[in-house]
Amino acid sequence: MLNRGSRPLQDLLPHVGCTGKQPDGSAKTGEVKLCTIWSADSLDEQGTPIRDEGSVNYPAAVESASVLDTAAARSPFAQRV
Repeated sequence: MLNRGSRPLQDLLPHVGCTGKQPDGSAKTGEVKLCTIWSADSLDEQGTPIRDEGSVNYPAAVESASVLDTAAARSPFAQRV
């Protein structure tokens, strides 16, 4: 979720409505995918997992947004994680 505070969304996305660089004026789109993987061998008093120190891993990828989430084949990033 985008935390925009009190600023209008248009101020945060200045390129909305701009013409793309493709010959027909469209733009190629991409998306950043970030995954957080960590382990937790213990729980706090409320039963919430406590992350093991040094166990956090952040695999990431920049991929084309042209493949739908419902596609039969998984993206290269999804295959790695």
